Amino acid sequence: MKKIIETKDYDKFELHEFNRSIHSIERLQESMKIHGWIDAYPMHVVENGKATLKIKSGHHRFEAARSLNIPVKYVVCNDESTIHELERSTSRWSMRDYLESYSSIGNHNYIKLSEYYRKFRIPLNVSVTLIGGKAANESGFHSINFKDGKFKTGNPQHANLVGEIVLFLSEVGVDFCRNSRFIVALSKVLHVDGLSVDELKMKMEHHVYMMKRQPDVEGYVLMLEKVYNRQRSKKLAIAINAMS
Repeated sequence: MKKIIETKDYDKFELHEFNRSIHSIERLQESMKIHGWIDAYPMHVVENGKATLKIKSGHHRFEAARSLNIPVKYVVCNDESTIHELERSTSRWSMRDYLESYSSIGNHNYIKLSEYYRKFRIPLNVSVTLIGGKAANESGFHSINFKDGKFKTGNPQHANLVGEIVLFLSEVGVDFCRNSRFIVALSKVLHVDGLSVDELKMKMEHHVYMMKRQPDVEGYVLMLEKVYNRQRSKKLAIAINAMS
């Protein structure tokens, strides 16, 4: 059992360079005002060969304690576990936390993903599969590889096409254009052979009244098929091909 050490010397510590952004500590501050720093959850720090100790786990608790001027409780554990492994098992980082963390240390794959996510504002779970060079998939982000920093970008052509159409639909007033299910459906439709992107955009703008919220991906695919084939002599079998 590691010894828990207590101190108010906040300058003794430095934040880990891989850490996610520190934000939203108000509730933590309220709890620590009442209970202080609970012994069961000491901060995890490592020696770094300097006069300071590097925080690996407990950044939010540290900031809350410092803001309240209450003692920090910590243990020194010079192990090889990464901050991402520690935080995944304790504080449940969000996918955005991992994205910000890996981007902040210069991982170009995550930087490209972050740029795409910010530009098109497509939900992160869908952005991951798109910028990874695949068709959009709602569940494609639940992978250890993403959390372990092993995410790789792919050919951005399809991802950028989906993103540009989403921006276009936002401008013409389609309020659900960033709905995950709709984007998955749009991605599938854009892969259908024989489909004209320019014609699809024109039809979506001219028949925007037909663009309505649907309960699932299949519903959105069928909607896009109806919009595309509106007043078209030669119908394109979009749904059969997109959902196969």
